[in-house]
Amino acid sequence: MKTLKAKIAALGFKALSKSVYACRHGDLVHTVMISKDRYGGDIVSVLVSIPSFFDADAALSVETLQSPLAGDISPRGVVGTYAWHKGSIDEDLVAKTIARFLGCFATPADVRNALAEQFVYPYFESRLTVDAPPIPAMAELPAPNYPVAGGARSLGYATAAAREKLQAALAEAGFKLSTQPDVIAVRARGNMIDGVSALLDQFGTYVSLACFPWTRAVWQADKRWKGSYYPMLPFEVLVDGKAARFTIEDFVSFENGKLLELLAPGLEQAAQFKNHRQFADALGGDWRRVAENLYRLPEA
Repeated sequence: MKTLKAKIAALGFKALSKSVYACRHGDLVHTVMISKDRYGGDIVSVLVSIPSFFDADAALSVETLQSPLAGDISPRGVVGTYAWHKGSIDEDLVAKTIARFLGCFATPADVRNALAEQFVYPYFESRLTVDAPPIPAMAELPAPNYPVAGGARSLGYATAAAREKLQAALAEAGFKLSTQPDVIAVRARGNMIDGVSALLDQFGTYVSLACFPWTRAVWQADKRWKGSYYPMLPFEVLVDGKAARFTIEDFVSFENGKLLELLAPGLEQAAQFKNHRQFADALGGDWRRVAENLYRLPEA
């Protein structure tokens, strides 16, 4: 953690306490908070605040630096809640994610764009559209040492862009987009289905990929899944031995042929499942009820 704190300082953040770091870009406060969960895991949170989120005479502290535009850093980006298991934190990845995520927010308009389709508590919702001058406490904050280009968009915008990319990249291989809102493409394979999922993080900044097998028998076993597909058995797409993670911009511009090459190992793993019994055998405890219902169905 000492190394991570040094990296945070190098990014231009001022330490307001041992666990709260902040810097200022224009009318915005960029914040990083470090904490632990009850099991000793490390939590690194990022927040972006506009002046109207503060009372005019507020000091900057862990209590006042609260924002609906907040999340925890995970291997796949910024998510609702995440704790790194004790001793497992990837400090280089965390520092890179801090800079990339916060660099999307240059103006209050970026904050409003990112929150356009998110739940916002009434306290912040009433202040979100208010244009207020920076509070005096912000004057003491340094500027960031990472590029702040702005341009944050909504999660809906990123989801639509990712769906369009997946369709363009996989259509020639026989895949079609599912009708559900998730970014999932599927291809029939006898009694089974091959699936590809592009999972976006909370604000659509990053995309991670997984391949998975699916069986229509799930729709018989549990009517609640009728017509949908889900990576109950995900095979993460890897790059250099680590889970692949793209910014939404990089994902959209990635060469289609290379994306198919990247997916090939995961699709080979998914193809090992030939029927719903094999599928049920591999399901973990979280899907125990689905597996039990699948076993009741006759073999295909």
